[in-house]
Amino acid sequence: MKINRPQRLVGATLLGLGLAVVMLLQAMSGITYRQAPQLATTLMPMNGLARERLAFAEFGAGATDPTDMASVIQSAISAAPTAREAIADEPLLPKAHAVLALEMQDQGAQAEFLELATNLNRRDVSLQGVLLQNRVSAADYAGVFETVDRILRVNPDLSEQFFPILVQALGDEQGKEQLAGLLRDPPQWLEDFAMFAVENDAAVETLADLRRGSSMDYKYFDARLIARLVAVGDLKTAYETYSSIRDQSAQDQPEASGLWRNQYQPFDWRLANRSGFRAQISRTGNSLDVFVRPGQAGVLAERIVPVAGSGAGMKLTIKHSLDRSALPMMRVNFLCGNNTQPFRSVEFPASESVISIADRPAQCEFVRMTIYARPGSTGTPIDGAIESVSLTGA
Repeated sequence: MKINRPQRLVGATLLGLGLAVVMLLQAMSGITYRQAPQLATTLMPMNGLARERLAFAEFGAGATDPTDMASVIQSAISAAPTAREAIADEPLLPKAHAVLALEMQDQGAQAEFLELATNLNRRDVSLQGVLLQNRVSAADYAGVFETVDRILRVNPDLSEQFFPILVQALGDEQGKEQLAGLLRDPPQWLEDFAMFAVENDAAVETLADLRRGSSMDYKYFDARLIARLVAVGDLKTAYETYSSIRDQSAQDQPEASGLWRNQYQPFDWRLANRSGFRAQISRTGNSLDVFVRPGQAGVLAERIVPVAGSGAGMKLTIKHSLDRSALPMMRVNFLCGNNTQPFRSVEFPASESVISIADRPAQCEFVRMTIYARPGSTGTPIDGAIESVSLTGA
């Protein structure tokens, strides 16, 4: 077959080869831009995704301290040319927009620009992190909670990285109000955050305020919150929180109002549980079963009791079904605060009794009451039940 226009054929062949090379470079660039963006841009200079990744990597290498906004801005300025090249290739690249936003000096304009950028991709963690950084710097704690919520709903495994920021936000009234709002419709990460925040001394009181005003059902958190308030020395707030939780529990589960409870220590009972020395609440919750082998000694059970009423007097009520031979070995001790020596010690009576105690120290509004057992080194064990040990103001 005769070819009439060989120049046109050569041109078409070269064009076809050129298009094939371009398509090959594009394919290779698409495969490598995440792992090797520099190689990707070399293979295909028009690859906006690779340029975006390069710009963000350059920014991240310089902005190592999120609290140093001067270095953050300088890193953004350095990375901005690459970000602009990326947007010129592909206008809807969220990370490139974020870098350009961080270059801005006006915080309000920066926040607005960042919000627009994140609307392009709400699942990108690094982009959400840049927005979060902006909101922390602006003390926009409502925005902080909103952004962290957005991140953790998609990436709950990143909670430990962002929880410290939320703890910081709780120190502001706006942040506290934002968390109160989340309690009305709790996200899945909220209980984990509560358990994290309760270990921070500065956040404990705020968490107690929020807990007393909500009906959230985080039992492990409740127990830890009460214990932490006691640990920081705020017995009054601890007991108010305990009472609020107990009132709610009594409404939800009326049968939970027995005399013997050990869920929320130290206002509920802390019980011994070791070999040959234990105190165990009965199945009905109406008595405490105790067992102490000869040679064992120590505190079987203890709790902190608020003592109201005028003056220093108290009334102790004891009811038990212990063998009479065990009574000299059983005592109830009373301590105030962190004192290790009791200000009063009472031997178990032979029958149900109400015992007056008139020597409570002044300013001792919370009394630590312990049930102490010390059998002899030989003989029979202490084995029986205690129906009640209660303390009230006179």
